[in-house]
Amino acid sequence: MADRGTWIAVAGRRLYRWRELLGVLGYLVALALSDFSFVALLFGLPLIALGLGLRFWAAGYIGQHGRGREIELVELVQTGPYRWTAHPLYLGNGLLVAGVLVALAPPWWLRLLIGVLFVVEYWLIAQAESQELATVGSGQQGKEWQLRRALGEWQTVATVVVAIFLAALVARF
Repeated sequence: MADRGTWIAVAGRRLYRWRELLGVLGYLVALALSDFSFVALLFGLPLIALGLGLRFWAAGYIGQHGRGREIELVELVQTGPYRWTAHPLYLGNGLLVAGVLVALAPPWWLRLLIGVLFVVEYWLIAQAESQELATVGSGQQGKEWQLRRALGEWQTVATVVVAIFLAALVARF
C-alpha cells in the first residue's frame, strides 16, 4: 500500500492536469443555477478583478513552465507576489471563485460545494507541488518557503470561506 503522501501527491498531479476543465465545469454549473441580480454582480466584480490581477501578476513571475498540464517546477520563485505567499496564483484563483460565487449567487448548497471542492483541489495540488519543490528548496531558503506555503494555503482557505459568506449575504438582496 502506498503511503499517504504519495497518494496525495498523485491526486494533486491528476487534479493539476485537469484544473482548467474542472474550473470551467464549476463556473457553468454555477451559471446554470444562478440567481442573477445586478447588485450581486456589482459586489462580485471587484473580487473577480482582484483575483485576475493577482493571477496575471503571479503568472508573470513563474514563467511558461507553470502553465502546462504537468507540475514542472524548475526553481523556487521568491520575488513579486511570491515574496508574501507561496501560492499567489491559488489565492488569485480563490478570489476569482469568490467573485463568481458572489456575482452569480447560485444556491447556498452549490456555493458551499464549489468552495469545499476548490479548497480540496488546490490543497492537493499544493501538496504535489511541495513534494516537487522539496528537491529545489533546501536549507534556510527551504524552511522559509515551507512557512510561506502553509500561510498561502490558509490564505486561500480563508478567501474561499469569506467568499461563501459574502455570497450568502449578497443572495439576500
